[in-house]
Amino acid sequence: MRSGFSFLLVLTLVSSTLLAQDLSDLFELHKENMTDLYAARGAPSAWMTSGEVSEDEIFRTLNSYYDNAGLLFYIHQHDTLSVIFFNGNGVSKLYQLPTPIIELEEKVSSAASLYASNSFHRAPQLRGAAVEGVSEQIALESFQNLNEKLLPFKKDLAELRHLVIVPTANISMLPFAAFRLDDSTYLIDKMSVSVAPSLFEFMVSSQMNKDERYAMRSYGAKQGKDQHNRALFVGNPTFTENSHWIFPQLPGTSRELDSLTITLDSNFYDILEKREANPTNVMENISEYSLLYFATHGLSNPTSP
Repeated sequence: MRSGFSFLLVLTLVSSTLLAQDLSDLFELHKENMTDLYAARGAPSAWMTSGEVSEDEIFRTLNSYYDNAGLLFYIHQHDTLSVIFFNGNGVSKLYQLPTPIIELEEKVSSAASLYASNSFHRAPQLRGAAVEGVSEQIALESFQNLNEKLLPFKKDLAELRHLVIVPTANISMLPFAAFRLDDSTYLIDKMSVSVAPSLFEFMVSSQMNKDERYAMRSYGAKQGKDQHNRALFVGNPTFTENSHWIFPQLPGTSRELDSLTITLDSNFYDILEKREANPTNVMENISEYSLLYFATHGLSNPTSP
C-alpha cells in the first residue's frame, strides 16, 4: 500500500455545450468498457442495445425522478479520472484528476477499510491466507482525501434529494453516504444515494420503474391484484465448510429482512434463511418472483466472471 499517494488537481468547469465532444468521447469509452465486461460475464448482447447514451437522455432520465436528482459519472482513461456531474436542470460539469489507476484503486481500498474494519471478521476469507491490514490513520486520510476529490461539486450536490453514482474501477466499494458536504453535514443528511452499474442500466432501470417508483410499497398495496407480484428474500445462508473460502455468519441480515418485510403482507413474499437458503430452494420457482433480494456475502471469480 502506498502511503504517500496524493492527487494532482486539475479542475475544469464548463458549460454543457462545451462539454459535448468531451462527453461523446467519454460515453463511447464507457460503452466499450461495459461491452467488454458484459461479454466476459456472458451477459446477453441485448443489454447493450438499449440505445445510445447522450447528455440529453441523462437529463431526461433524471427529470423522471419525483425528487430533485443528480448523477456523478466516473471514468478513468490515460491516467486521468474524469468526474462528470449532471442534474435534471440541464447542468453538466467536468472535473479531472490526473492519477494512475493502480494508485486510485489502492486509495479506495484503504478508505473503504475505515468502515469495514470494525466488522472485518465478518468478511469472507480465503482459507490459509494471511490478512493484510491498513492502519486506521491511513484509512482515515484516504477517506478524507477521496471525499474532497470525488465530490468536487458540493454546492450543486447540496441542492439534490437523490444522487446516482456510476462508478469506475473499485469506487463502488466506498460508502458515499458517509462522505461530507461540509464539517457538519453528511451526504445522507441531505439525500438518498444509489449506485448504477453503468449509464445504460441507469437509463433502462429508470424507464422500467417509471410507473412504479416505490416497488417495495407496491407489494403490500396491490393485495393480490397481480399473482406474480411477489418477492423472495434470501439472507444469511449456511455455507459449506469444504470450500476454499470461509464465510462467517451474518446475523444482522436477519434483522435487515425483518425491517424490510414488517409492513408487507406475508402472502406476497417468501424468506429463505440459513440452511433453507441454498441454490436448489432459490432456483425452484424463481420465475414466480418479480423481486429478488439477497442479504449475504458476495464474491466474483476473476478468471470466470
